[in-house]
Amino acid sequence: MKNFLLLSAVLALLAVQPIATHAVEYVDWVDWAQIQHWAGDPDGQNKCALVIDFQDIEGMESLVWGYRWNGTKTGEDLIRAVASQSSILTAMIQYTGSMGSTLNGLGVSMNREELDFLHYDFSRAAISGEVSFGYFTPNTSMGQETAPGYEAEQMCIDAIERAKETGIIEHPLNAFFYGYPAYDYDYWQLEDGYEAPDFRWRSGWYDGYWSYWHGPNDYDYMGYSGLGMSSTELYDGCIQAWKYIVFNGDGIGYREENWRKPSITIWQTGARRCMRQLRRFSL
Repeated sequence: MKNFLLLSAVLALLAVQPIATHAVEYVDWVDWAQIQHWAGDPDGQNKCALVIDFQDIEGMESLVWGYRWNGTKTGEDLIRAVASQSSILTAMIQYTGSMGSTLNGLGVSMNREELDFLHYDFSRAAISGEVSFGYFTPNTSMGQETAPGYEAEQMCIDAIERAKETGIIEHPLNAFFYGYPAYDYDYWQLEDGYEAPDFRWRSGWYDGYWSYWHGPNDYDYMGYSGLGMSSTELYDGCIQAWKYIVFNGDGIGYREENWRKPSITIWQTGARRCMRQLRRFSL
């Protein structure tokens, strides 16, 4: 009986306390020497990589940028720096509350030309049962204090227009101004019928979303983030990765474990799967 109790205690201890059999050896997922385009402080002593995986049919590789900094920076600082200093990347960001901001959408095209075709479908968002934000009457049960009314549509159009210069769509229907944000990212989509195979855009919340991962420079040790990008502090040598996950639709991007591996062609030129097409772009 004593031996049984002793064995049970040992097994219980092993269940909650991992045994370190050897030092962890990381296998580089991102080759730092191949990153051609860096954002942030050129004299920064710390470095990390931003990996973006659209999980779409336009390319079978992830996009990668480098980032350098000094002091303390967060995942939000990283996204803002890369988008604002890139000529092809667009990020849509919304302040959602006390925990900070949410990454709602990402797009890639030469000179951000996809923004000419990005449409905010106000008429559908305003009547959507899944969006709790009140466009005409504040949803006070969610903490919303005021409502934008019909002005919401023009506010979003103006935000897209400003992003053509800044690289960042600052979602105007946010918690800072209204007390509660509009989780309407599924209604920011490229117009039907646009003819530009180089354009890439993904945004969503209910049909899919941008999942946030980070860890050391090793694919096997990348973990899903328990915090948002505003609360996640960067550290030297880390990888910050965003992958679009689909809940409904054609199934592309549905499997969370199926990352597209970063490629040298992406590091060197920035946006497409084939070298001939990639050379059209500049980060």
